Amino acid sequence: VLAAASDGPLAGRLDLGRLAVGGHSSGGRTALDLASFDEPFGVAAVFSYGASLVNSGMGAFAERGSVLPCDAARPPPLLLLGGSEDGVSAGLSESGDATETLRRTMAEGVAPGSGRAELCILRGANHMAFCEPVDPTCSAVDSDRPLGADGAAVRSALGALIVDFLGAAGVAGSRLAPEERTAALAPPLIFAADAVRVPDDARCV
Repeated sequence: VLAAASDGPLAGRLDLGRLAVGGHSSGGRTALDLASFDEPFGVAAVFSYGASLVNSGMGAFAERGSVLPCDAARPPPLLLLGGSEDGVSAGLSESGDATETLRRTMAEGVAPGSGRAELCILRGANHMAFCEPVDPTCSAVDSDRPLGADGAAVRSALGALIVDFLGAAGVAGSRLAPEERTAALAPPLIFAADAVRVPDDARCV
């Protein structure tokens, strides 16, 4: 990125003072791991879809079902997105509830009072709703649940939430509060929303 910013087709087009990192599934987990650091690499905001801080148990990294805490003193703002029908997330939960890993990430993984984290779960969205087209060779397809909402509407809602979140984080666009961003969407799509904010702000559900 640094090389491209100084000598390449992106020269003069990147503002390295306003970087955001986001991803889906494993890419989302990579983005979440960045949010565990204090002001990581100048990243101003992190977002993810279909990912959590609940460990899968793959390799020797951590025990399955354990939560990697994001206890940095100055983490970047975080937007945690998920679907109520995410079969991959459901497979990591004890109850089979697709939203459990997301809620555990907010309750156990994000330290209240150390930055801002927001959770938004879209009703009927599955793990692969983020993708168009869906790659049938992706292993996540086999463990996913059926999409229970209009795919185009879900992707449009996700795009709006991400763009407005980046604006609130000072990376791009407008600065809308979390409740304003979710209120602007079709109400049936919002399954749940939650936020953990700085110490002098209340937790809201």
